[in-house]
Amino acid sequence: MAKKACRSSLRREPVDQINTLPDDVLLRILSLVPTEQAVTTSFLSKRWKSLWTLLPALDFDYVRFCEKFNALSPYDRRRRFLDFVQHVFFLHEHQPLHNLRLAFDINEFNNNYVSEATLLVKSAMRSNCLTIDLDFNSQTEFPRYTTLPQCFFPHPSVSQLKLTRLNDLVSKCPCLKELHLIHCQIPSSFFELNTPGSNLKCLVLKNCVGNGGHSFEHASIDIPTLLQLHYSGAFSSGYLSVCNSKNLLEAEIDIWYRLHYEYKSLCKLLKDLQNVKFLTLSLSNLKVCYRALGLLISNPILRMKYYPQYIYNVDEEVVLQPHLLPSECVAHLRRIEIENFQGSKDEMELVKLILLSSLCLKEMVICMNSRYHYLKQRMGKEHSKTLKKKQAETIKKLLACTRASPDAKILLK
Repeated sequence: MAKKACRSSLRREPVDQINTLPDDVLLRILSLVPTEQAVTTSFLSKRWKSLWTLLPALDFDYVRFCEKFNALSPYDRRRRFLDFVQHVFFLHEHQPLHNLRLAFDINEFNNNYVSEATLLVKSAMRSNCLTIDLDFNSQTEFPRYTTLPQCFFPHPSVSQLKLTRLNDLVSKCPCLKELHLIHCQIPSSFFELNTPGSNLKCLVLKNCVGNGGHSFEHASIDIPTLLQLHYSGAFSSGYLSVCNSKNLLEAEIDIWYRLHYEYKSLCKLLKDLQNVKFLTLSLSNLKVCYRALGLLISNPILRMKYYPQYIYNVDEEVVLQPHLLPSECVAHLRRIEIENFQGSKDEMELVKLILLSSLCLKEMVICMNSRYHYLKQRMGKEHSKTLKKKQAETIKKLLACTRASPDAKILLK
């Protein structure tokens, strides 16, 4: 009877297991939830009152924050969001801050909000914030650009910065090592970072434009300390060049190929990247893929993403002319990866030419499954057998290709 009574008493008394956990574990749990939810835990008990202020990362997302305030007017929602962010910064100001994300649609706010955002980020930098992600992304079809004061990033401690839809950026941050610019309007002079104080290692440019919202005109990236460059966007009548690239190890170029003169701009850029060890090219025109190989004099590792569904005009005569691809162009090539391979005649000829010209090639990785999966979804299940048969025939042809390098392996994915 005594044992049963003891067991029943244990069942009646709840065990507060979460409060027995150390602070490090609780902070890890809090880091997995949105900042606004982490702040509400301060009402649980005295122990939890200031626990969230030890979080090294803060994430302010206006859309997520306003999900529970749909009944309020737009002005009241904006006001609540601003008050919340300022309140959190006030309580967190004496703790180190490693990561900050501030996201909102700039078109929903007036110019006063931009000044408020500037003050908020300055407050974060006074806390020695190392990584900052500012997302002023707009859901409208024609978003406007936002100009912030030139003193926007004065703190020397910032080492990583990611920006979305900002204008007139300032580049002088001595400790800045990684910079992401997404949908930004960037003046050409921004890239001239050939100064002793520059320590930038990684630069990511995605869907950016030059002055006036137009494509870049003769923009030159002059960053001697740069190790990684990622560019995604269109090429127009202007060009984007890379100077002092002797330290550049990795480059990823994703081109939205549209017009003929864009190819000339791409050639200029690829010539600047001849000494890069790891090069990724994302192209949509097989002619450009072929001609690009003629510019890769000493790149040992090449990853080529090919998007055949976006082909406009493929010139077979250009693709199939071996004399346009001198053997020395791919002599140093050790590994090449081709994505979205379909197995067309032109693609097969390109693969054969690379295998016959690459004396040092170790691996050729050909990714076919993603392309066949796309075709299967588009054509329907009734054509799956035909697609599988075609895929098997393509694999057989690939494995039978002659190779100049005795160590060359063809890996299929």
